[in-house]
Amino acid sequence: MYTGTYARRGVLQATGGVLVAGLATQSTTAQAVTGPSVYLSRSESIYAVDADTGDEQWRFTGDATFYSSPTVVDGTVYVGNSDQTLYAIDAATGEEVWAYTDPTHEIRSSPTVVDDTVYVGGSPFGNGTVHAVDAATGEQRWRFTAPQNRAPATPTVADGSVYISGGTGTVYSVDAETGQQNWSYTFADAEIDSRPTVADGTVFVGTDGFVLRAIDADSGDEQWSVDNYSGIISAPTVVDGTVYAGAGPYDDAGPLFAVSAATGDVEWEYPTPGGIEGGPTVADGTVFIGSDDGSLYALDAATGDQQWTFDTGDSVGSSPTVVDGTVFVGSNDTSIYAVDAATGDQQWAVDTGDHVTSSPTVVDGTVLVCSD
Repeated sequence: MYTGTYARRGVLQATGGVLVAGLATQSTTAQAVTGPSVYLSRSESIYAVDADTGDEQWRFTGDATFYSSPTVVDGTVYVGNSDQTLYAIDAATGEEVWAYTDPTHEIRSSPTVVDDTVYVGGSPFGNGTVHAVDAATGEQRWRFTAPQNRAPATPTVADGSVYISGGTGTVYSVDAETGQQNWSYTFADAEIDSRPTVADGTVFVGTDGFVLRAIDADSGDEQWSVDNYSGIISAPTVVDGTVYAGAGPYDDAGPLFAVSAATGDVEWEYPTPGGIEGGPTVADGTVFIGSDDGSLYALDAATGDQQWTFDTGDSVGSSPTVVDGTVFVGSNDTSIYAVDAATGDQQWAVDTGDHVTSSPTVVDGTVLVCSD
């Protein structure tokens, strides 16, 4: 089972014509969406627009800024707000279903929904708390506060455990049913800016301290590390035994690199003129990645050879998503782009009015993306 960047894009079915988008500043996650709408959160509002025409269908306004990207499951939109509230909203009407509030911190991480439970973290500047909330009622099931502060990036759930990282450089494994800590692993003199990726019993996570590490998902023991790259701030992607990860500027280039998931041996690397903030997406033997140089790249997954590039008007910190031969990606030029996956030709673009830095996710014909 793959859980993390690859699972969000690779194993979920896309069938329909729905674009779901959220406006936020952090990496996102989403699952199971259907319907003919685009869901966006911008500043203090989330609004739904028709995927074909862009016509607004409804708007939901919170008390403060939506930094979280929405997650949509079974007709409900789950999204966090800096008013310290996690909202559940009817995807068809925009009406509030329930609201869960924690008075101690903002809700900035994107919700993860697994087995009728919503897992969400607070602000990266807050008290390191992760919440498990009943998806139907909004009632709290448990909360976990990391002994090391500033823990929660977006949680990753796999095989009955919740994996949490961020802030202080510690990765936590927590029981998904009880919220009890299983283990923790701390990086020395480094911080973690991305969520973990879990694949085949291994947790993969990068840090700003030039390290990509593989950790045993059951024990928390380190398996291998790659430490000759600049800071890794996006979740790694794992496909067919290879880990793909992007790094920040390194010797005037931001490399995308591929390493063996089993050994950590480097298979290839591709330098870009700018750093890489978003996670790689792999589809049909091609790796798609955005760069701070303003370009979207398509590379051969086996060799790293360039297939095409698509230029936007500003840096691309968004992780691309590929569905039915189309790549969806956001840019700091304020637009969301749809690009032909085979040729790199633009199909359409939508101006959101501000930077689009988060990662689109496609589920049942819906794309979720966030913007400032």
